[in-house]
Amino acid sequence: MNRSFPRECLMILVLGALSAGSPAQLAAPAMAGPQAGQPGVALQERLAAALSDLSASCEAALSQAVALPRDGARAGAGSPTVSLEPDIPELVAAIGHRPTLKEVGPGAMGASMDGSAEADPGKGGAPGGGSLADTATNPIGNLVQFQLQNVFTLQSHESHGYANTLIVQPVIPIEIPNLPLQVTRTTLPVAVTTPDLDIGIDGTTGLGDLVFLDVFVFNESWGMWGLGPTLTFPTATSDLTGQGHFQAGPTGIILATNIPNWQYGVLAYNQWSYAGDSDRADVNTLFFQPILTWHFKPGWYAGLGDLLWTLNWEDGGELNLPLSARIGHVTEFGKQPVNIFFEPFYTPVNDGPSGEWGFKLSFTLLFPKGNQEEK
Repeated sequence: MNRSFPRECLMILVLGALSAGSPAQLAAPAMAGPQAGQPGVALQERLAAALSDLSASCEAALSQAVALPRDGARAGAGSPTVSLEPDIPELVAAIGHRPTLKEVGPGAMGASMDGSAEADPGKGGAPGGGSLADTATNPIGNLVQFQLQNVFTLQSHESHGYANTLIVQPVIPIEIPNLPLQVTRTTLPVAVTTPDLDIGIDGTTGLGDLVFLDVFVFNESWGMWGLGPTLTFPTATSDLTGQGHFQAGPTGIILATNIPNWQYGVLAYNQWSYAGDSDRADVNTLFFQPILTWHFKPGWYAGLGDLLWTLNWEDGGELNLPLSARIGHVTEFGKQPVNIFFEPFYTPVNDGPSGEWGFKLSFTLLFPKGNQEEK
């Protein structure tokens, strides 16, 4: 007589495969008693009870099998033999059924063993989620940043000689309970070098005007939008590096993230002067930035640059329209996450002195929260 592997032991293996855990792990919830709201408790109790009954039967069957001669090696003619090889067709048929979401309970698929939701390491703290790279390229992302940017202009309209601007730009989100996310961005040109103007004015180097942007962010199914004020303070040390006025105006931004790996939208604000040097021209200027970013592989992105288009309402609608594109990478220096990008630009449309072509380099220190990781 040829005896197969005891079916009771085979079923223990099957139940273990279905539960992806050991008998001890399966029995633990049942021994501790049901926990209110814990998904899959009923199924775990049934599996634990079945394992308990089958374990006793398996031990008895194995004891009987061991007492018999094994594979005829030590048996005489006609002695029964035992094969401990499992019945493969039975095993395949048994494991063909796995618990459904309905059987396990809602939420079980996304829960850890202790009942808490498993964190997705690619999710950042930005409204709408996303990887660290997604958040770093989001103008209103929930991410503390310290940006160092340098704009080098090789040639300028209505002037000659090079120009250069070194910019410090911290971005600080503010989270207050029961209020929308507040994102602040302070831009300070700490070293502005101007070219020599064609009208005979020599260039200079000095501090520029400080611009403070403060936006309240609102989430939508398609992305997010924000509103808030922008303030300009006349911190410039020269007439050529600033406008000499206190300025204020509204800011609006729309950013769609409903297409995987893409961000697109627009940022715009208008500034009016309300105080300052009475000898300087009044300010009424629209600033406009189209947003288009493609994250084409983990940590890498490309898209439109972040140089602002400007429309000066005071001087008959003077327009400055730089066209720029950038490619960047979010990576780490040691354990410090950083965002680096290169952005060449060309200005085909301009009124008045402005940079004609050049490039921008940006190096940003990123300070993500615990649940923000590069993806």
